Amino acid sequence: ETSFSTLSFLTRLIYNYRNRYVLTGTFRVDGSSKFLGANRFAPFPSFAFAWRMNEEPWFNVNFISMAKLRIGWGQVGNASVSSYQTLPVFGNVYGPNHDPDNESQMVVGIVGTNIANPLLRWETSEQTNIGLDLGLWRGRFTLTADIYNKNTFDLLYKKKIAVSSGHSEMWVNQGVLNNRGMEFTVEAVPVKTGLVEWSLGGNISFNRGKIVSLGEGADGG
Repeated sequence: ETSFSTLSFLTRLIYNYRNRYVLTGTFRVDGSSKFLGANRFAPFPSFAFAWRMNEEPWFNVNFISMAKLRIGWGQVGNASVSSYQTLPVFGNVYGPNHDPDNESQMVVGIVGTNIANPLLRWETSEQTNIGLDLGLWRGRFTLTADIYNKNTFDLLYKKKIAVSSGHSEMWVNQGVLNNRGMEFTVEAVPVKTGLVEWSLGGNISFNRGKIVSLGEGADGG
């Protein structure tokens, strides 16, 4: 049986200027008992800016009821690692007693079940995105478009190691992944009366994932 605990602190500041410019700043600190010492807690900030262009005095496009540009950047953490991997863990093994006079008896031994890695820390994902929200004809047609770029580093994964160590794998922080792509969402209301409303919607996304690095010896060689 294993157990772990987490503790988080979150603070957020929102500034809204004349309903045109909205700036949001978030600072989060997450902690997990799966890590040791200074690696137990890690900060994850994020920032977002939104510009409601249709609220500008010079904006005069009658059929556009809403136009908002969004820009964001932020970090999040991941602690998806088995418990106690920063500590040596032992388990019981059983075997027959080879004493000729005690063939029916079993002996109990203790063996290490993992290789401790006290340097394990939070896996971090960092993403930047730019988005556009459009509403046409008083919301009868809406479009949302986003472009993003996400990097995940200090990957938590089980690395293959030489079996001469007595184990075949161990948990490490190693490697970088990249995901980038686009997402589009469209919604329309072709019919809207006092009794009947008919809406249609759809979305499509494109993503490209790339393993930037898995570090030295990632294949166990």
